[in-house]
This record gives sequence, C-alpha cells and structure tokens, in this order.
Amino acid sequence: MKLHELTLSELSPRCLTLLAQIFSNANVRVVLSERAQNPLTVVLESWTLVLNPQQTGLYDLALGARLLKYRNQRKLGPAHPKKRDRWLTKQAHREWVNVCRHELSREFPGIARLRGRYCASNLPRGLRVTSQQVEWRSLTKTSQTTRFLSNTSARPQSLEFAFIPELDITGSENDFAWLLNELQSGQCPLQYVPSLEELPFVRIPFRLCLSERDPMIEEFEEHLRNAETKEIIRGLKQCHQRKSEVRQERLPNGRHSLSGVHLDPNRLVEAVISQRVGIEPRLFRQKSSLIEPVFDPREHLVVLIWDVNDLHGLDWDGSRSAILRFLACIVTTYQELEVDCVVQAAADRLVTLPDGRTVCLHFTTELKSIDAPFDESFWSRLGCLIRHPPQFLGHPTHFHALSLQDITHWFDKITETHEHSYRTLVWWARRGMSSDFPQFSTEPFLMRMADFIDHGIQELERRLPGTLDTLPSFLPERLRSCGRPGQYLQGVQF
Repeated sequence: MKLHELTLSELSPRCLTLLAQIFSNANVRVVLSERAQNPLTVVLESWTLVLNPQQTGLYDLALGARLLKYRNQRKLGPAHPKKRDRWLTKQAHREWVNVCRHELSREFPGIARLRGRYCASNLPRGLRVTSQQVEWRSLTKTSQTTRFLSNTSARPQSLEFAFIPELDITGSENDFAWLLNELQSGQCPLQYVPSLEELPFVRIPFRLCLSERDPMIEEFEEHLRNAETKEIIRGLKQCHQRKSEVRQERLPNGRHSLSGVHLDPNRLVEAVISQRVGIEPRLFRQKSSLIEPVFDPREHLVVLIWDVNDLHGLDWDGSRSAILRFLACIVTTYQELEVDCVVQAAADRLVTLPDGRTVCLHFTTELKSIDAPFDESFWSRLGCLIRHPPQFLGHPTHFHALSLQDITHWFDKITETHEHSYRTLVWWARRGMSSDFPQFSTEPFLMRMADFIDHGIQELERRLPGTLDTLPSFLPERLRSCGRPGQYLQGVQF
C-alpha cells in the first residue's frame, strides 16, 4: 500500500505521535476517536490533536501539528473560555491555516499527495483551535455500539471508554447513563461467572490518552536513585533468578593431557612446533565437572495485574512514598531482568439498576503489552492512574474472579505465539468486595469465589508447560482465609 492511501486508523498511536512530533518539532499527543464532534481539534494548552479517523487523513495530522506553533496565542483574545476558543478558531481560518499550508508544502514538497480533508484547495470547515475544550458526540446506537451490543463471542469486544486528562471534554456527561439504560433494557449483554451468577458483569476496556511524559515520572526516578531502593531491586532480582535458574554444564575447559576424547583445536599448531623441539604436546583436554546456573530471560513471562481502586482511601501523607517505591521496585526489577512482561490495570465498580439488580462494571486498560518496552509512555500511564485515576460511576470494589479470567486470558493468548518455561503472576488486588453491598461479602459467596480462584490457578498449572510462580500475590486476608487448605489462596502470604 502506498503512503497516500494509508488511513489514520491503519497506523499505530506511537507512529502517529512520532509523525506529529516531526511536523511540529514538539512533544505532541494524538487522539483518534470516532466520537469527536469536529474532524480536527487542535488543543493548544496540552499540545493535543484530536482527529476523527473517518473524516481526516495524514495531511490533516500534519496541518494540526503545525498549527501548534501558535500555542502562545492561547493567552490572548477574550477572557471567557468559549469566546476565546471562537476567537482562536477564527484566527486559524483567516490566517494560520494558510501560513501552515505554505510552510508544509515548502518543507515537504510531496505532502500534497497525502489524503486529507484540509488540503490546499479545501476550506477549513470543522477545524477548531481551542485552549482546552473538545466537543464529544453523545453515545448513541452507532455502528461501534451496535457491534458491542450484538457480540456473542466467548470473550466479547466490549465498548471502550477513553480517559484523556488535561482536556475539557463536553458531550460525554451522559455516557454512563446511556450504558445503564442499555443494561436495564437488556440490550447490553451481561456475563456471569460460574457459581457466582448472582453478580452479573460487563467488561469495559478504557484507553489512557496521555502525553509522553507524566510529572509523576520524576517521583519514580527519585525513588529509583535512592540507595535503599537499589538494594531492594538487587535482592528481588537475585530472588527471581535463583528460583528460575537452570543447571547447565559448562564447556570443556579442564586440565590438558596427552590422551583423551576432547581434542583442543587451539593446540594443534603446537604439535608441529613440539616435534621440532622434542616435546610431547598435550592436545587433549579433560572434560570439566563444573556445573553453573544459567538465567535466560527469553524463557520467562511475567503477568502483572493491578487494581486501580486499591489506591483509593489511602493516607497519602504516610503511604504515598511507600506505595510509589514498591511499584517502582517491582516494575524496575522485571525491566532490568529483561523478561517478557504484560501489565494490566483494572477498576471494578458496583452499580444498581433502576429495577434493583446489581451489576459489576469491569474497567480494564493495558499499560504494557508483551512486545512494548518499559519506556516513558508506560511510566506516564502508570503515573496518571496513581495521580488522578478515572472517575467511574458506582462503588469501588474488586471482583477477583474477573481478574482471574483476565489472567487466564493473558497466559493463554501469549502461549499461542510465545514459548516460555517459567511464568510469574504478580497480582496486586488487596481491596475486597464493597461493604455497601453486604450480600457479596458473606462467607458463602467468598467461599464460592475462593473455590473458583483455586480451581482456576490449578487449571493453569496443569495446562501450561513449565513452572508457574504465584508467590508475589497481594490479596485481601478474608478472601485468602476462605481458600481450601493446600490450594493457591491458602499459600498467599500477603
């Protein structure tokens, strides 16, 4: 496919961000959404481009990135935010767009061949330049939501919400009301955990649209520079390596001799010299008996599941530093070990429908895929969830049975394409079921959920080749006490 035939949806977010940075020479954030009311919105305050991929192309991405050069103009014009946004948009239509088009054609002569709504011959209708506000379409039964509602696969492709900090988004106020109405009417397919059918749930992935560097990265870096933190990381690395090392015989490097079965090719040239001086050459080398441990990071997979709600209600004055350092230690340990790693964050919420039914909304976001690096984008997503997590409706809880299904999904999915002999599960979900719904905190309910979890971990150990390490698990004490003796939950120490 030629470059001018590419659409925005066919390119990865990282690629779009890189292109925008090339055109603007700045740290730009690119957000694609079919819910964007306008084809292209340039948000000056947060260096953000919001594009509707159905209406825009690569040329529009370049034009929007170049318009960010007028970021200083956001402080001018009327004081009222809406009036200032209208003034910025008029200035762009009258002057800025033509200036940026001329600059792009001069610096990139072939850019006119790219697909776009705002090419040189088109009027910039629908292009908005704002200080902070972005207009969003209200959720309706569009093609996206229809696919969500009608999906009947074993693991449905759930409706996706986007969390974009630093933007003032209008038009999304009734998103959750729409979802609750669909749940109430039965249009939204509910799912059930076996033996826990009294609590239906629906999976809702959400995206984090962030700039490349979150301010909390500096706090993580400060913790990682601490000598005590470095010692903790060194100890964690040694512990992980010792548990998963394999014994391998070292190459023959023992004492040389006149006879044997291991010929040393490096000494063959000495045979010619030895004949001239009358010395009998020692061309053979005895087999070494040394056995050394070997740690191969390619054989290791780590799945880290983290509960966003677990940080709610903490005494940040006393616990913030300890929590951040603990997270930094765990992530940095696996980063330095260079093992394959997947990181997912989850936030469960219990809501009550008008007919009295209780439903669990299982929000999930992928912080790191198996092929993605531990770069600034990852640390920014992690820092954002800690600093200002998304505000979802309902009561915070953690339905551990759903997290176990996520864990099983990740291990099975990665096993299809990768081979690992050693797998580690890091499960951080210390929050239990919400006390506002006592029917889900009773001992019979927790015992059935504990049986579901113990059986699920046992099935993973049986099906997956190699070793499964579940020691780094941090779960609520009441759930652990409901586990069966000798099973997974009873063995969790934290």
